Amino acid sequence: MAASRFSLQSVLLLRERERDQARQQMAQAIQVIEQIEQELQTSIDIHSLYSQELNDLLRHNPISIEAVNLRRYHLTRTEIEIQVIKSRLAAGREILEKCRKLLVLADQKVKAIEQIRDRREQEALEEAIKKETFEQQEAWQAGQFSP
Repeated sequence: MAASRFSLQSVLLLRERERDQARQQMAQAIQVIEQIEQELQTSIDIHSLYSQELNDLLRHNPISIEAVNLRRYHLTRTEIEIQVIKSRLAAGREILEKCRKLLVLADQKVKAIEQIRDRREQEALEEAIKKETFEQQEAWQAGQFSP
């Protein structure tokens, strides 16, 4: 079987490399999404803290207008930051989905070439068996008819 070299071997290697690259891109996309999710959680925690501080300030008499305005300003900024981070997260998830689709496609290409290789190997094996059987029959027949 070593004598019959698979003629699409270089194509198979190329497709495997493409699949590996797709896996790496997907892993990078997952890593970026995890970082963005951490940023989002941090911003949500900070927003919650500012909200709690604002509520505490509003309970005290006398109310410090400057402190209340400062907390409202920080709340508004963190709300905007949260929306921006959510947009980045949505974009990251879209990229991840594209990476997933590319990986599926690359994997299908590899499997298709592997199926061709396996089918050719099976055909070569069957042909070798058929040839060997024919040669054995010829040898047997030659032995039968020799004096």
